[in-house]
Amino acid sequence: MVRTLSPFLFILISVIFSMCPKPSVAQSNPVPNCPVDFSGGRLGQSFSCACRAGSVEGGSVWGDGIYTADSSICLAARHAGVIDAVGGSLLVTGEPGRSAYTGATRNGVDSEPYDNYPMSFRVARTSATGIEITAQCPENFSSYRGIGQPLRCVCAGEETVHGSVWGTDIYSDDSGICRAAVHAGAIGFMGGSVTILGRPGQSSYLGRAQNGLRSNDYGNWEGSFTFDRTGTSISTSIIPMQANVADSIARRGQVQLYINFATNSADLDARAHDVLTQLRDVMRMDASLSLTLVGHTDTVGGAAQNKPLSLRRATSVRTWLVGQGIAATRLQVDGRGAEQPIADNATESGRALNRRVTAMRR
Repeated sequence: MVRTLSPFLFILISVIFSMCPKPSVAQSNPVPNCPVDFSGGRLGQSFSCACRAGSVEGGSVWGDGIYTADSSICLAARHAGVIDAVGGSLLVTGEPGRSAYTGATRNGVDSEPYDNYPMSFRVARTSATGIEITAQCPENFSSYRGIGQPLRCVCAGEETVHGSVWGTDIYSDDSGICRAAVHAGAIGFMGGSVTILGRPGQSSYLGRAQNGLRSNDYGNWEGSFTFDRTGTSISTSIIPMQANVADSIARRGQVQLYINFATNSADLDARAHDVLTQLRDVMRMDASLSLTLVGHTDTVGGAAQNKPLSLRRATSVRTWLVGQGIAATRLQVDGRGAEQPIADNATESGRALNRRVTAMRR
């Protein structure tokens, strides 16, 4: 697949980007047309634009939720469900490059897998009431500094254990969003939906221990955020919210699969189907993707019981995928029992986060 630009097209895209707003500057209406793609864009750059009739067809897209910088912006927005075939307004944000991108068919648009690419972008839906990210929350808020509208997104359970946090109630915008949301009491460790409000930078950030986490102190930082907790209802689910499989594999090279098994059993629960279907579809779209499936348990029961149990659970996932047509040679299995916790086994939520099968790119 040819991915080079003619000199004329490169100049045209550069001119279009020169007209885009600087990072963190709100855009007045009417919103300008979106550039063809994000080539020439910068990490942390955010701008509003519109895809109008005729701009949502044609072009190519590589990725799923996070897209290569040379993907068509409007086609990626349609793929992500941010706009429909008629078009609409959206927010485009620069993301770091990924070592690999998974493909998927969504909303009538086929995207393709791709290997390492140096720059990425994500898209979000904009409206009069705020900005809505259809995939998972970004790792931090720094790319959205200065955006005046509320930002709504979803924190998966596994994201609550990642990142550092500086401040209390008002957090530096390089803090991990989902972990800060737990600290603020906006969600629990199982994950949930959050509404984020941008705030000016603070001269200092005071850390505190609350809601099962300790945040850190820090001095002056130029951007911050807080959470709108109006109507907040923390989930009482005993199963962590599942991360988007394609997005997590693209972002971290792995995803935690929260599949419910009966106690001391490797039999798949009926609710595992939706999660495993996501994984199957990612592997179908990317024939080069091979995975190691690693089973993990909490500390209830001894190592003699948990280690073989974790292996049987990983094997159950492999068996399901092979039954769906995924080649067995693309799947390895391992079981680690309780040896590699990602959360505190002293709490029920921590034990729930530790009971998982990790699908790791290899």
